[in-house]
Amino acid sequence: MGTADAIAFGMRDLRRTLATIVLSAPMVGCVTPLSGHSQTCPDIDKGETDDTFAIDHDDATLATVVAKCEQQNDCHDLCDALYVMKYGLNNAVFDTCELVSTGGEHLHVVAHLECVGGRRPGNYRRGIGDVTCNAVGRFLADQADLEAASVRAFADVYADLVELGAPADIRRAVIRAAADEVRHAHVCARLARRYGATAVLRRSSPAPRRSLHAFAIDNAIEGCVRETFGAAVAGYQARSAGDPIVRRAMYRIARDEAKHAALAWRIQRWLLRRLGADDRRTMLAASTAARTELSTTMLVRDPTLVQTLGLPAPAAATAMLAELDTRVWSPLAWRA
Repeated sequence: MGTADAIAFGMRDLRRTLATIVLSAPMVGCVTPLSGHSQTCPDIDKGETDDTFAIDHDDATLATVVAKCEQQNDCHDLCDALYVMKYGLNNAVFDTCELVSTGGEHLHVVAHLECVGGRRPGNYRRGIGDVTCNAVGRFLADQADLEAASVRAFADVYADLVELGAPADIRRAVIRAAADEVRHAHVCARLARRYGATAVLRRSSPAPRRSLHAFAIDNAIEGCVRETFGAAVAGYQARSAGDPIVRRAMYRIARDEAKHAALAWRIQRWLLRRLGADDRRTMLAASTAARTELSTTMLVRDPTLVQTLGLPAPAAATAMLAELDTRVWSPLAWRA
């Protein structure tokens, strides 16, 4: 791929590539247990969706981490130990782990998995979310919020493209993508209600117009990296979600997100013809950093998200990222 035309991923080509990546990723309906563990996921049918653990102070193996949690207010090691004991999950990542009193000491785990799929506007900040519901409802509410924010992101993209003199057909495709995100936000909000969460679809303010270079970096990160990976994740969910309603919803969303990713690569081709060598290098560095960030922020925090929503467990996420790196994100693909 020695020319800018080499990154012109058409809709059909990109969809075929993403389908191949999704189908080749390990199918993990639940987290694989460690040796000696029989339970691999919480029992959704019995309502076991809260990450709350009773602490056994008489368990000698937990004594050190319990003491650290109580004395230093640092419960992450205790979270790790309890997840290994209960689910055999030894690579979970948590946002917050804290002791709460519910007639005895329990450990409550707050774990937000970063959503991908929609573009983030420049001023996007993740909302607090509905902390009263279970992890599945929280994730879907967060996803609905991101999809709603993506409408503003595409409005900003459209304004930048007008300012930069982009072709009319690209601008029209951006308008259609914004309409897709409106539908995605409402679909995810309905799914969140299905799991007891209320999605707050916030409105974002318009962002200032960006320079050609700044816009290229944003498009590389939000479109070529995040939306491309988001399309793969949605495709994986359409294949593996335990909830059939989620599977059907993600099938439609995956098709749209693949279309948005192809649009991002189309925009990038147009931009590369106008960027100098130094600007291309900084854009590549930013996209590489974004790919690296995905490898940590997309680790599964809660096995219920794997079982119910079909989000890729660490083995599947790692495999898809590696395939995307080889097939789509190769540094050769960014050269003009």
